[in-house]
Amino acid sequence: MNNDNGLIISKKHADMIKYATIVLEHFPKNQRVLADMMRECMYRGWRLIDQQQYQKDRLDTLRQLDFELRSLLSFVRLANDMGFIRGKPGEEKTASGKRSQYSILSALLVEEGRIVGGMIKKAQRV
Repeated sequence: MNNDNGLIISKKHADMIKYATIVLEHFPKNQRVLADMMRECMYRGWRLIDQQQYQKDRLDTLRQLDFELRSLLSFVRLANDMGFIRGKPGEEKTASGKRSQYSILSALLVEEGRIVGGMIKKAQRV
């Protein structure tokens, strides 16, 4: 596997965690369980990213990482539906002209998912 992909996914995931942490700080106190579940997915993904870099057969770990990213995206959609993350699906900018939290966070996760998908395809060929 090209080590560049490992570094890219690591940087992208770190950027996503930095942004998501700010978003999660604004969740209502009575929804801390959802915020905690989202944090758990983020950090499990972080651990899987590190783990796959040291494995010869990475396919299972990459699939677990893909699952964590999909789960996190589902949690982001749920939080958006419940009104805890600003923005609407498909809405690029809010009324004030800024990108919505939902569009930024979901775009980061989709981009990570594409990178992981490419890593899975490459691992399957080896």
